[in-house]
Amino acid sequence: MQGSPDYALRYNRQLGGVREFVRGLRKSDPVREVVDVDELARHLQPNSDLGRPPGRPTIQSKSAAGVPTTVNLVHFLRQFSGFQIR
Repeated sequence: MQGSPDYALRYNRQLGGVREFVRGLRKSDPVREVVDVDELARHLQPNSDLGRPPGRPTIQSKSAAGVPTTVNLVHFLRQFSGFQIR
């Protein structure tokens, strides 16, 4: 998992802040022209269908790489006037 034995632990510690950040991306946000924010939000949902006990979040391999990359893309796009919130 991403080359670090504690990656899942660190990833899960940041989920709350990332979920809040994604919830703040309004429907009119220009980054939605490039980023599928709804798909990103789906990857941030708890994996309740994996048979894990409640309170033990896991990382799907697509989420482990895709979520950080997509959040970084949003921050990158904000540098450009066409993707800034007005």
